Amino acid sequence: MLKGFERDPNAPPETIEHGFDHYTVHAWDYPALVETYLSAAEIAREYHIPALVHVIDVTQPQGHSTSGSHERYKIPERLKWEEEFDGVRKCASG
Repeated sequence: MLKGFERDPNAPPETIEHGFDHYTVHAWDYPALVETYLSAAEIAREYHIPALVHVIDVTQPQGHSTSGSHERYKIPERLKWEEEFDGVRKCASG
């Protein structure tokens, strides 16, 4: 929906007069998250180009609240995936 408002990624930042930068990054990839946010912030600050960071594959290990159990409403495959792609575990394992 916002695709038409993105700037041309091949154009040098200093020549941009309109549009924004769009970044997509996986929530479980902490090094890529940091790199993406640093890059987006640097370009936004230096060239005044707005940035949109879309974080995908976000896990929700506690469910909607700590008082409820997400095992009641998530299928076993999703629970297994969330365990495999838990960002804290991935970061800790290196």
